[in-house]
Amino acid sequence: MRRSPLMGCVLALTLLLAAHAATAATLVNSWTATGVAGALSPPNYGLRLDGFFDNNVNHEVTFAFDNVTFNEFDDGSARLFGTISIAEYDNSGGPGAFASTWDLDVAFQQTTGSNASWRYYNLISNGRELENTGNSNDYANFFQFMGPFQVGNGANGKNANFGAAGWVNYVHFLAGGGTTGSESTHYYSSDFLMDLTRKDIPVIPEPATLSLIGLGLGSLAAGRRFRRSAARS
Repeated sequence: MRRSPLMGCVLALTLLLAAHAATAATLVNSWTATGVAGALSPPNYGLRLDGFFDNNVNHEVTFAFDNVTFNEFDDGSARLFGTISIAEYDNSGGPGAFASTWDLDVAFQQTTGSNASWRYYNLISNGRELENTGNSNDYANFFQFMGPFQVGNGANGKNANFGAAGWVNYVHFLAGGGTTGSESTHYYSSDFLMDLTRKDIPVIPEPATLSLIGLGLGSLAAGRRFRRSAARS
């Protein structure tokens, strides 16, 4: 039994509707995130986690943002992700490796705040927001503290640039399951600070559009085969 081009179009429409129902959130804004001059600079940094390696809050650890992106989506979610490295560590003879690299991946969901010109996000704790690129057993879980993450002009609190900032509470896990560096009593020393520089968003066809195009071409090809077969008979 030959399948007519009309049947192909019906199938394409069905898949289009199904794909539309399952479409993921659409990226609406994207920025490159870079560190700024904070209280512990120089050097500039984007993340500060005191006591990260030895649970001594007097041993400040700052991280440079080497290649970090902040994305906003149309469903109110946001994501801060990329590679960071240790920029400064006040206990050079202790544990931890200066300039070691870490994968950062933090999820957010939009909320409200007091400044109408800023956007605010609650940190969503998914676990392993920070992970050592050289040791998957060396990671940290982040938790929101002292209010939401804030985004906007002057939001980093250090300059008038478009940027972002937010407090963070964390627990650092090392190989073997040991725990070090809970900021439960010194949460005020751990925070994000960054400038945000807008990035171009690539235009990528939605999966449903790609499916429709592919099925449409397939229907046209089937139609041509049908006509050729009819002409021979």
